[in-house]
Amino acid sequence: MINLRKQKKILPFLVIFLLSSSPYCIFNFEVSASNEKYNVNIKKAVNYLLEHYNSELGLIYESEDEGVHWLKQVEYSDYKWDYNETYWLYSDNLIAAYALEPWAPEISTRIKGTIESYNIPKSNKFEALFGEVIGIDRGANNIIVSHSSEYVILIRRHEGVLPDPRYKFADNMIYEALSKFYKGEVEEAQNRIFEVHKMWNGTCIVDSGVIQKKPWSKSAPSDIGLGHNFKLALLLFGAKVTETNLPNYNELEEVLWSKQQENGGITTLSLPQGQPIGSANTETTALTILIYNDQLICRLQNIGNASKLSDFKNEIFLQISNSDKIWMFCTSLLIILTGTIIIMKKARALTKKYLLK
Repeated sequence: MINLRKQKKILPFLVIFLLSSSPYCIFNFEVSASNEKYNVNIKKAVNYLLEHYNSELGLIYESEDEGVHWLKQVEYSDYKWDYNETYWLYSDNLIAAYALEPWAPEISTRIKGTIESYNIPKSNKFEALFGEVIGIDRGANNIIVSHSSEYVILIRRHEGVLPDPRYKFADNMIYEALSKFYKGEVEEAQNRIFEVHKMWNGTCIVDSGVIQKKPWSKSAPSDIGLGHNFKLALLLFGAKVTETNLPNYNELEEVLWSKQQENGGITTLSLPQGQPIGSANTETTALTILIYNDQLICRLQNIGNASKLSDFKNEIFLQISNSDKIWMFCTSLLIILTGTIIIMKKARALTKKYLLK
């Protein structure tokens, strides 16, 4: 038990700290150096999403890929829609809505409104990108919520079986890290980010999704043997939010942007040697842009820092006796009252000075 009466000299400072301390991140409207460096790339990526936006549906379609949709190969044998007729409320459009906030706020708002209009349950995964704590990742179910001959709208809910703990998937680990961070478990969150970083082999992130012999439940067959560029984007986003200092962050960022195609989209897959292969898609492109939504990242950092600070304050208060808590309360009131009187006196003096001019 701490006896604060013996340490009254430091008590006022402790009181002020406990009352007024807050997360340090304050959003600065100035463009960061990273944003400025990739400004042209970001604009091209934003245009890619906007060009794929369907104003009638209020959503962005999955991809311009002209092949047979992977859902037909995995889950829906009668799946008849092309990639440019397939619209995911989440993850694609949920992520795109936040990614577009700084650059196309009107479209961002429309997409969010469209998602809300379907009154769907949460995904139990992707919300971690925007400040919500999620549970253990589960197998995904792809659910059609609306369709016509010209389009299909789906959600991807993580509500299935628990994953085999022997397998490590980079994206799941980053979502877990973000959840830990929001709960104030900053060190654990950063350690998880570093775990994913160790999977980087110089060309792509090599997790269980790359080396598995058969696809994880209801996943695209392309998951095997190829690098997924959205996981690299997730790593950079997760590192920014959790303030994890990756030694080669700038190099990884450069590699990610090397996957950008002429149409502005970020290629979905990469060969083991690092070369991008195939088409771009909404999810990978939106996640890449999300890294540069500084206002969102600042807000997320404040959530984690506030939780950590709250835990620290609680820890201190648990060590303080009840009588000292009463004394601290009275002292804090005195400090606030004194500060208010000083401010009022200064305000009166300035007012008189102004009136005498």
